[in-house]
Amino acid sequence: MLESVELIEEFIEGVEYSTYMDDLKLRLALVKLLENIGEATVAVSVEIKDEFSEIEWRTLKTVRNILIHEYFGINYDTVWDSVTNHVPPLKANNPTYPQYEISLTIMTDTPQYKVPTMAEMAADGESPEILFWVGCAGSFDDRSKKITVAFVKILNKVGIKFAVLGTEESCTGDPARRAGNEFLFQMQAMANIQVLDMYNVKKIVTACPHCFNTLKNEYPELGGNYEVIHHSVLLQQLIDEGRLKVEGGAFKGRKITFHDSCYLGRANGIYEAPRHVIEALDADLTEMKRSRARGLCCGAGGAQMFKDAEPGRKEVNIERIEEALSTGADTIAVSCPFCMVMMTDGVKNKDKEDSVRVLDLAELIAQAEGL
Repeated sequence: MLESVELIEEFIEGVEYSTYMDDLKLRLALVKLLENIGEATVAVSVEIKDEFSEIEWRTLKTVRNILIHEYFGINYDTVWDSVTNHVPPLKANNPTYPQYEISLTIMTDTPQYKVPTMAEMAADGESPEILFWVGCAGSFDDRSKKITVAFVKILNKVGIKFAVLGTEESCTGDPARRAGNEFLFQMQAMANIQVLDMYNVKKIVTACPHCFNTLKNEYPELGGNYEVIHHSVLLQQLIDEGRLKVEGGAFKGRKITFHDSCYLGRANGIYEAPRHVIEALDADLTEMKRSRARGLCCGAGGAQMFKDAEPGRKEVNIERIEEALSTGADTIAVSCPFCMVMMTDGVKNKDKEDSVRVLDLAELIAQAEGL
């Protein structure tokens, strides 16, 4: 997008943080980040982050976000509409939005499973071992709700004492920050931190790598310090401890390929946990040509989920699904609700819905356990 350091001068001019950007090294790094808008920024960030102090790195990210939002003409209006109207900073305070009750949704479908809220547990003088951060997709998207239900069934089966925030959970702010609205991100993050600290939350698990990355790596700079784990890591721990026994079952001998989520893999270095979970199923794990650190994005990260694609030869998710189908696997495993949407759309595009399934790791375990 930008060919030289000189080209960035007009964009930095007048930006609130420009006084921090006098150093040539910082300007060069900013150019590199701006040349990789979207999910590719994750890989670039990992590559160059250690070269800077914490304040320099935060400044780089902030200026990048402002420039994307204000100067590059990328239309993210749907992002603002989504996170301010459909997923408002405090869902419970929005009178126009239907009440968000994931516990009610799950209890209606599976009345034998318990999904307490933090408020209910606090009223009883109790506290959970872990808070399950459901996330926006897991709360509202019909396909992702199935992942939420599957994971809740697993938590109930192994006897983990957990709770959800219910109406007190807000969007983490990930889409807002990725698309450049730093103010909205900080507003949402601070609201969440206030709620989490009110309940003295120490440990959080989530099935969304975007929520995971934001809670784990970005909330600390705003005062939110928690132990945050992705559900793939928790599932692996439960299997290693013998609390989940999934040998054989519905997926024994089945060919499964795994799609690495960018925010789980490149951004946080979690590659093996999802694969250990699949191997525990006695399945035939078949890798795609591009996997682990060289894995290809599904096309939805960096807030790309909420905007129209730029002109190009092929949609990113179609490129990725072609790689997945070339393995001959009849099951594509994912660990991210965004990846679920993009890979499922890819399967539909190729008219493979009758022969290829896209399933989250939690769904694989739940089905293998007959839950």
